[in-house]
Amino acid sequence: MTNEFFSTLSGNGQVAYQSIQELGAINSRVLNKLAEIQFNFAKLGIESSVEQARLLADISSYEDLLSAETDLASEYGDKVMALTLETTEIMSMSRDALIGWVEKQFEEGSKTVVKAAKPKPVAKKSSGKPAQARVA
Repeated sequence: MTNEFFSTLSGNGQVAYQSIQELGAINSRVLNKLAEIQFNFAKLGIESSVEQARLLADISSYEDLLSAETDLASEYGDKVMALTLETTEIMSMSRDALIGWVEKQFEEGSKTVVKAAKPKPVAKKSSGKPAQARVA
């Protein structure tokens, strides 16, 4: 085995390692953003529960309670919608980042395949004997 073989193998290993690091960075960013969204959903649920308990304690008439609950549902519905839209944007950005990563991998892979496909001249060893004519 030649040094060229090991050099190529090492280069391919480094490219693969860098590629996996890039993919890991993309996944890490997405997971951090999604964890933040999940935290905000949990926080919103707790805030909503506390607000409902406060309404039940403070309101004396049924009509006032219905009106306050309607307002509360509308307010928190809007907040949930905003978090849902933010989640959709994160997933869209994640998809775009992954598409870019895959396209980059195909480009790098194509370069390697083309490079490997180029034939290299092979020196023939002469046996010192004249070539024999083939009889058909």
